[in-house]
Amino acid sequence: MAFKFNFQSHSKSITVEDEDDELTAKTSKEITLDVPTESRTRRNSIEIQPKDHKTHLPHEVKTIKQEFQGVKLTVIEQRSLEIYLTKQDFGELDILEAVSWHVDLAPGVYEGGFKVWECGVDLANFLCDQCIEIAGKRVLELGCGAGLPGLCAMKKDAKAVHFQDYNSEVIEYLTVKNVLLNNKDKCECRFFSGDWSTLVNAISPNNPKPCSYDIILTAETIYNPECYEMLSKVLDALLAPDGVIYVSAKCNYFGVGGGTRLFEDHLTAAGRFTSEVYHRITANVPREILKIVRKT
Repeated sequence: MAFKFNFQSHSKSITVEDEDDELTAKTSKEITLDVPTESRTRRNSIEIQPKDHKTHLPHEVKTIKQEFQGVKLTVIEQRSLEIYLTKQDFGELDILEAVSWHVDLAPGVYEGGFKVWECGVDLANFLCDQCIEIAGKRVLELGCGAGLPGLCAMKKDAKAVHFQDYNSEVIEYLTVKNVLLNNKDKCECRFFSGDWSTLVNAISPNNPKPCSYDIILTAETIYNPECYEMLSKVLDALLAPDGVIYVSAKCNYFGVGGGTRLFEDHLTAAGRFTSEVYHRITANVPREILKIVRKT
């Protein structure tokens, strides 16, 4: 599938080359998402409280079993969820158009949370394969989507795992349900949606000393260099003094501009953290997991 973004002052045109299946047509079409400029640049963070009536799965939504280095999860099957969502009447919900046309990313509207990205799988495998002490730790997953790394941390006896994604719909219809399918030991879980720039206050409202995390996980979130400063600031605000960050990402995001080297350059220039390549994945587009700690 190919797609491109054509940003305008109040709308976004996306050209999508479609495949022939239940959600798409055979021909290329152009979709215009009418989105006010301000909604594309900032979305205030909020905490989402799982509601009892949302804990069940509609019969159309299927689950699958996944295993990461011996850690077994039950998670929602992405395709059946997409089909279910496109049949719902949400009124004006821009991300449905992205889901319907298999658009992976529409910045400021939909940040790809319904898609299971390969670097998220890499990070989940890494956490389960490496001798990383997670038991009893407080963990935050930024840009979680399906939440696979956070779920693995939960299975490895983390004390608390908090999940954040840009879109509240992703949290409500995917992340929360995946947690409910796997949280048998009642790990403390909280859920947040919105922009990173307002996340700290959502986690610790009106508290001059925000909540801190021993481990922060994030995958496929450094594709846009324009977000690096906002991301590094929220990492600085929320990481415990002796905490560690694991960033799973591609070395280069062609056509977008970001990648692991560029993000490391930003961290060096900002002076808050030091980083090292902790794990490499050989592929056509190489992928890495960075280990980041506070600069001493």
